[in-house]
Amino acid sequence: MRKALESYPIKVSESFARSFFQQVEQAEEGYVTLFPQVLDTLASLSANYRLAIISNGRRDRLEANLTRLGLERFIPKERLFSSERDGPRKPHPDMFQLAMHKLGIRPQEGVMIGNSWKQDIVGATDSGLDAVWIHPAGVKKISQRKLGLQTVVIIRNFQQLLTIL
Repeated sequence: MRKALESYPIKVSESFARSFFQQVEQAEEGYVTLFPQVLDTLASLSANYRLAIISNGRRDRLEANLTRLGLERFIPKERLFSSERDGPRKPHPDMFQLAMHKLGIRPQEGVMIGNSWKQDIVGATDSGLDAVWIHPAGVKKISQRKLGLQTVVIIRNFQQLLTIL
């Protein structure tokens, strides 16, 4: 931050930087929104699957967003796994293994759905999970590819989950 603001007459102290980033974080919380059709898709999926979240985000922020967006009815807080509290950051396989252990499932019984190839998809497949990569700019139609021994399905939007699961 000091480097970015060096040409301006602003004294960048540690307290200034801390205050600035706290304000940015608070402002970001107001911009958290769901993609179209997410609520309908989650309602359909939760009728047949136990849904969970594995995140590198801060636990308190994840819980607040879960509540603010009305997602607790689909994903209870006990199925929220955060590297801040539960283990190493994704893509480390231990994070996925911990979630599977707490959910009482084996890798062949779970699927990771994510938007980050490295964090979500590589981490999941390294743990033995199949994965679904939500890649809006990627494919025009649903496709698949192998990553090691696991299958990765590539979709453009969240609603397409209903056609593949």
